[in-house]
This record gives sequence, C-alpha cells and structure tokens, in this order.
Amino acid sequence: MKYAGHGAYINVHHPAMYVFYLIPYPALIGICFFQNWSRYLLLLFLVVMLLGSFFFGTAISGPPESFVNLAAALLDGAIVGIAFFAPQLFVRRPQSQ
Repeated sequence: MKYAGHGAYINVHHPAMYVFYLIPYPALIGICFFQNWSRYLLLLFLVVMLLGSFFFGTAISGPPESFVNLAAALLDGAIVGIAFFAPQLFVRRPQSQ
C-alpha cells in the first residue's frame, strides 16, 4: 500500500492533489453569486474525481464516513443539477432603473 488504497495508481497524498481538492471552494462561492463559470468548474471537478476514483485504489470506510460521503455526493449532485437545469438563474438580466 504505497499509495492511498490497495491497488492505487495515484498518490492521493501528493501536494498537487491537495491543490486539486481546493477547486470546489471557488466554484461553490461562484455558484452562490450565480456565476456561469462556476457551474462548469464544479462539474469538471466532479467528473475528474469520478474518473480518478478508478485509480485511487480500494479503501475501507467506517459507517460515519460512509454516511457523510453519501450525503456530500447527493448534495453535490443536487447543486450541479440545479445549476444546469435551472439556467435562468445564471443568465444576466438587464438592470431596470
């Protein structure tokens, strides 16, 4: 177990990976301000993490960690779903005076 899990091909404890884990924070802040770029940034992060999970290896989680991971995954999916299926939120409207 040189890396994170059994059979892992990527070292998830490499400093570059920690920088990558910071990507959702500006994306979520941008979503709070209805910025169009933020939904694409969050989607990119989730797709890369989804595809990267095949290279992270097998790991065992306890019940609390599994619950938090499931809740976070559902909330991320809801945020991305609302961001892409309610595009009128991200369209700039002319300000009336």
